[in-house]
Amino acid sequence: MKISKEQKRPFSSKSQFSKWLFFWLIGLYCQNAFSNAIFYQPLSRDSLITKEQWSDLLEKVYEEGYREIVVQWTQYGSINFTAKGSFLKEVLHIAQTKKFRIWLGLYLPDDYYQVMENNKAASAQYFKSALSENRRRLSLLEIQSLVKKDSFAGWYLPMELTHKYLKQDSKQDREIILGALKDLTSSVEEKMAISYFLSKNTTYKSAFFDTTLLNSMGFNLWLQKGDGLKKHTVANQLIKRMDCEIGVISENFIQISNNNAPFEARKNSENKDLDRLKHCQKRLVFSLRYLPYSPLQLN
Repeated sequence: MKISKEQKRPFSSKSQFSKWLFFWLIGLYCQNAFSNAIFYQPLSRDSLITKEQWSDLLEKVYEEGYREIVVQWTQYGSINFTAKGSFLKEVLHIAQTKKFRIWLGLYLPDDYYQVMENNKAASAQYFKSALSENRRRLSLLEIQSLVKKDSFAGWYLPMELTHKYLKQDSKQDREIILGALKDLTSSVEEKMAISYFLSKNTTYKSAFFDTTLLNSMGFNLWLQKGDGLKKHTVANQLIKRMDCEIGVISENFIQISNNNAPFEARKNSENKDLDRLKHCQKRLVFSLRYLPYSPLQLN
């Protein structure tokens, strides 16, 4: 069919262009809004939740605008949540039927924070060994094929990083940790995400150096700040400097335990920290357990 010159022109008037621009911007906004993700931290007691409860919970989560679920880990210490008969496989199946994309978390040793916080001389080798176990875990999950290709968003490394963990006391130990991280990302084709936690004592210079370095390794980097993302903080300076290259995790719980005591928290129904962010930022919330309507037990 012959096309006239008039037909070839994409817009015949300013009004048509304005209309096109309006719908394009709406589409862009929706695309970013739908990228919102929520964490799910599997615990053994979650096996008590019925299929119907899971289905209802995930449907409500989808209605709120979340489009991705980050399964924080598939193995914690000796507990393998993908073993035969595990409830997590059913949860993943339900999530896929609800059209969620899924980040599959790997392995976290149950003494990880204890070892890394104490900053012992052997912590660098410990970290390297834990990363090797994560690589092995990744290979096993690929064989199991827990998530279909079109529902798979990427891998999540549950070994949350801080400046203290990366700094180390010696240059050799720092190089061991950074080398192990580089080796891991270079051996994996799919996307791999990791979170970076900003402690109160982390300076902007240190955090910017760390996050830039991790970004350069190929990680999808997600920034987490325990006391929120208030204005004029290191967190907001980082977000502004890195723009769309960094995701941001907001916590929707209020911690009620002391730092040296076993963790305990309550639900926080009003979590608006992420509303201040640009729409280009990937926005994540921790976690599914603390949603007001969630049937998952807290403590």
